[in-house]
Amino acid sequence: MKKLALVLIVLFSLSYQSFAYDKESCKMPWFENLSNAVVVLKVNGSGYGFVTDPNGNQVKRTGVFNQCGMGITTRGLNGETYIITAAHVVEATTVDIQLTKDERTSMSLVELINIKILIGDPNNFYGFCPAKIVFKSQSTDVAVLKVEKGWMSGEPISVPFGRSYGYNSNKSTGTPTRFGLEKDDSIAVLVMKRGELELGNWYEVRYGKVVSLEPIGWKNNLVLGVAEFDFTTDIRVYSGDSGAPAFVFNNGKPIFIGIVRAMNLNRETGACYSYIARLDYITDILSILK
Repeated sequence: MKKLALVLIVLFSLSYQSFAYDKESCKMPWFENLSNAVVVLKVNGSGYGFVTDPNGNQVKRTGVFNQCGMGITTRGLNGETYIITAAHVVEATTVDIQLTKDERTSMSLVELINIKILIGDPNNFYGFCPAKIVFKSQSTDVAVLKVEKGWMSGEPISVPFGRSYGYNSNKSTGTPTRFGLEKDDSIAVLVMKRGELELGNWYEVRYGKVVSLEPIGWKNNLVLGVAEFDFTTDIRVYSGDSGAPAFVFNNGKPIFIGIVRAMNLNRETGACYSYIARLDYITDILSILK
């Protein structure tokens, strides 16, 4: 585990020199070499939840869960395949319980029985490989998986890992100067292409802008599942996009800055916000792994 922590700290750490990101979207086909690094996750299993019986008593019943998401591939020092994704993709919170022949209900998971995590490419050329969780942070909603066995078609991500911000010392004022991600910076996510009815094959790129350096609605508890370390964009995302990589640009070159984790649609105004988990905070947590 120490080796994994060291590998990922190296991957995520950048120098603290000043940097800024582009305001305009990259016009070049920057994503062509990245699509092979993006993978699909399928997570299923079973567990117990409580339901109310005809007599009004709470009884524990067995249920199942099936969920999906996305991730991006990186490599360890010894060639191991790791997947970075959103933590909530690989942990179940509800189970689907069969009440009668024609009636089912979704209840909170109170006890896990089993869970299976599978990694594959979206075109299903090579099938799916089992993976296990080697790191998970609920506070930042970031997880790292290791592929256990089988063919893994994903290629390691080939662009730099970026920091969302940093500080430089200001000798004239004595106050540190913040630099890095700013409002209105251009941002893009690489996600599964959508069909009319369900997730399709291949990929699509969705572009947008950074709306806020904080998660809009978090302080007032207006959005469930949003963490204080997220930043907000105007890119529309959907169920199944969680764990997809988000990129900013430096002089037209993509920088891996975070992962998709949640969305909020204001039905009155039509405004759609997506929330991106920063990669910055994972380094401190990884450094204390044993």
